[in-house]
Amino acid sequence: MLVEMLKWLGTLLKRPDGEMESSTLSPEELEWNGLMLSGIILPEPVLEIILSKVHGENIVALKRVCQLWNQITKRIAFWKLYFEHNKIPWNIIPEYVKENENGWLVMYMHAKNNILLANFIQNHSGAYGFDHWQIVKDGGGKIRVEEPPLGCDPLPEDEIMFPDTHSCFSTSFAWSIKRQRIDLWKYGLTTETMLSLIPFRIEVTEKYTARFDCGGVYYLAVRMEDRRQSHMFAKRIPVRIPQTMEWKTAKLNFDFREKDKNVIKKLRYVLFRHGGCDNQFWAGHYGTKMAHACVRIIPLGDDATVQYSSDGDEDMNISDDESGPTRLAIGWR
Repeated sequence: MLVEMLKWLGTLLKRPDGEMESSTLSPEELEWNGLMLSGIILPEPVLEIILSKVHGENIVALKRVCQLWNQITKRIAFWKLYFEHNKIPWNIIPEYVKENENGWLVMYMHAKNNILLANFIQNHSGAYGFDHWQIVKDGGGKIRVEEPPLGCDPLPEDEIMFPDTHSCFSTSFAWSIKRQRIDLWKYGLTTETMLSLIPFRIEVTEKYTARFDCGGVYYLAVRMEDRRQSHMFAKRIPVRIPQTMEWKTAKLNFDFREKDKNVIKKLRYVLFRHGGCDNQFWAGHYGTKMAHACVRIIPLGDDATVQYSSDGDEDMNISDDESGPTRLAIGWR
């Protein structure tokens, strides 16, 4: 294959008189572009093709070679070649990102960490027990993993992000609460990347249900945090669930656009916190069930609107009688 490429390059680089370009001139005289093969300086379109074959982790190193290579790694043509070579769908990158001067950061991080399709919650439905989760409160008979879920419908099987999911977290007669903190920077969603992605949404969703013979209470809370894990802003959803077998979806949206740049410059962590219990104080695991926890990034385009308070309430609480099973003490630590 290398021989064929060299022949092709030779044909491409021949002068009109049939002679190959000479390398007797200095690199400066030949408009040196950082890559020479058999004494021939390669034209930029060929250079783009070659550089697009480089492993993703080395692209940042390419940018340090020279000014031209740095420029090439910012070009849409280069990234389109890179995505095609690595069989990454090119249409996942929004047009407004492609047109952004620093849009290459989004393309690079998606190629490296799948940021536009990933679920940043680890172990979303308990397939690995309680790995990646921190249990904050574990009342009653303690939270457990059920596989399959008992006393309710099976989990939906047609959701692309949750293939072959047959387990869930199941609570008891007193509150069980657990949480997971997501480091956005760890996945490449640095300040610079998020600024290049504006406008975008951090969407948080989860499936929840009760049982056919016992209702319950469900609670989802999500907090945006700075680099010190300090509170920035938050939303909560408390839901009273009647007896049911049907899975429903809780959703919290955090939208960001141009006017929120100062907020994005502080943002680093997303704290996901959920819990539940039954509403009849029955021994055993008759409480709320939870599965398909998801935190994802969604590009919005130019028509985005910021809705910090939609689909949830920052100050909402569940409060029955002090001794009741559905009393919830809101707290993040």
